[in-house]
Amino acid sequence: MALVTAAAAIRAAAGGGAIGTPNPDDASPAAASAAAVTHQGTLDFSGLIASDILLTDALIEYRQTRRASDWAFLFYHGHIGMRYAPEPPFGSRIYAVLKEEEVEDEHWGVNLRTRLDLAPRWKLVGAAGAYDGFAEYRSLWLNQFYRQLEAGLSPRYGTVGYQEPDPWGAHASAGIRWDYLPGLAYAQIEGRYAHDRVAPGYNINLHYYPLRLEPNTDQLDTWSGRLTLENVLGSRWRALQEVQVADTTARQPRFTLQSSLNWAVSERWVARLLLGGATEAPGFDAWWTALSVERDWRETWFVSLVGRYYQDTGQYEQALPGVNNAAPPLQTWQVALGLRWQGSRTAARLLIGPYFTHYEPTRSQGPGSFANLYRDRDWLAVQLTLSRQF
Repeated sequence: MALVTAAAAIRAAAGGGAIGTPNPDDASPAAASAAAVTHQGTLDFSGLIASDILLTDALIEYRQTRRASDWAFLFYHGHIGMRYAPEPPFGSRIYAVLKEEEVEDEHWGVNLRTRLDLAPRWKLVGAAGAYDGFAEYRSLWLNQFYRQLEAGLSPRYGTVGYQEPDPWGAHASAGIRWDYLPGLAYAQIEGRYAHDRVAPGYNINLHYYPLRLEPNTDQLDTWSGRLTLENVLGSRWRALQEVQVADTTARQPRFTLQSSLNWAVSERWVARLLLGGATEAPGFDAWWTALSVERDWRETWFVSLVGRYYQDTGQYEQALPGVNNAAPPLQTWQVALGLRWQGSRTAARLLIGPYFTHYEPTRSQGPGSFANLYRDRDWLAVQLTLSRQF
């Protein structure tokens, strides 16, 4: 769905509602064909604000476009601030050690994308990147739960198995693009590998002494492949189809399909429609849709209205009765109003609107249910982007 960068924290497992990262060649400035070299700098700030959680992302990107190559370097920083509020003790004095607490974390990342012309109709594309820190608030919340168990119970039971996490990750991808109808249609295929070290979840053994937290896998390897097809359908229509298969450690392969359509309704009006879905055994399914309408005045001021919807079936990973840290089924809605100004070399865009998340009730009760984590929230989503070509 590509709400804003910070919105990926709502449900990392959903893949952000979109597939992969944009091809740098797709967004090349029109002026690039007339100049030997063009440079572009971009600043972007995005945020999601709820009553108990604040998520922000800031990035800076430098991009250079030549006749036969294109590359972009991006640096970003994210902040997670939240009021951690566990459920009250339920059924066991063990959980009495849990308490409300303010929690924060910072994460950093870099990305490099490139495109190189191999022949008149063939291009080589590639990307690489790395990050450090918690990339989404759900993992930080769950880690705080297990950390408080360790701190509160270790004086009585000794070390109970919690491991201080050090989340980080890196990825690399490569592919080839064929412009089989130059300016009208292309096909692109890519392969990607990602390694993530995550904060592990734990199985909680409440029935034996001493109490033990048994960590799950904290090293994830993901191999994925993506096929992209784009076609210009007449003078007013442009369609993009994307298919992806991803295989992650300890999970079944996830299959994702996404289609988008741009329609020039008239000289001043443009509509964009997006539909997508994903499935993963044994029981995860998701789908999303987005629609935006934009009106421009003399190709300088642009006003847009955006609507997005996402839904999935959730994933339950019940280890022991009353302990379930997997997210239940989720629905999200967003409506946003956008304003963009486009100058000859400088552009600015503001997007703002409400964002709503709704979880179905969790299956377990008490502190092991994580009902405060998976509760309905009303967010304010904001994104501000500035770019300059030089």
